[in-house]
Amino acid sequence: MIVIMKKKYIILSALSMFSLFSCQDFLQEESKSQMTLDYYYTDKGLNEGVAAVYSSCREMFRGDMFEINYFSDLSEVAASQNNSYDHVGKVSAGFLNNLFCNMHQGIMIANRMERIIGDNPETRTKEIYLAELRGLRAMFYQIQAELWGKYGHYQETVYDQFEESMLYLNQKPLSFYYEQILKDIDYAIEKLPTQSEIKEFGRLSQGAAKALKARFLLAIAGYSNPEYAGQEEHNMCTQLGFASENDLYTQVRALARSVINDYSYALLPSYGDN
Repeated sequence: MIVIMKKKYIILSALSMFSLFSCQDFLQEESKSQMTLDYYYTDKGLNEGVAAVYSSCREMFRGDMFEINYFSDLSEVAASQNNSYDHVGKVSAGFLNNLFCNMHQGIMIANRMERIIGDNPETRTKEIYLAELRGLRAMFYQIQAELWGKYGHYQETVYDQFEESMLYLNQKPLSFYYEQILKDIDYAIEKLPTQSEIKEFGRLSQGAAKALKARFLLAIAGYSNPEYAGQEEHNMCTQLGFASENDLYTQVRALARSVINDYSYALLPSYGDN
């Protein structure tokens, strides 16, 4: 009986060792059918990763941003007397939630691709990719800043797997958001190609980045209004290093004139051609 038991233990031990080595071999095997993080270090993967941020942007503007602009536009709501309360007053109105999700999906992808490219791209193509990522990220965060203010979320960590900290909002002062926004858009303006140099329609250009920065600066100027007196956002322009509110308007005018005069943009002869 003892001999039989010993034989059983020997057989079980051998099977366990075989299973252990088999599992180790399996875990070390390269994925043949699934996309891994290494893919995004290839030229094709980089291009597709950056394109994914544009996809998030398209999802935002295809529906959610339209509804937000529609219900906050007095010229439309007042003129047509549409009852916006039927929409914005309901928990089931999900366009703000959808916008937040799509926006932060884009930011998450941009952060990951930025880490892959690095702060010092070794090629002009990667430099343009990084400028696109930062320019789009600046736009995402500026939309969040104007809709949620200091109650938004700042993605500080690039996660490779689920962590509990992902579930919590990382709130920052509004001036912090705009500091990051201006850093990103300034890099985009410096490194992006002009519209005439871009072969693929719809990609972010230097002129478009200047137009975005002009819009951002006007938003910052708005916090100099006396109605913000007593709040931490009041006179945010000086917190960000601008001499005064007039300094903002001077820079906005210079950016707008550059967009008009330095590039090939033009208004359509007829609005109906749009």
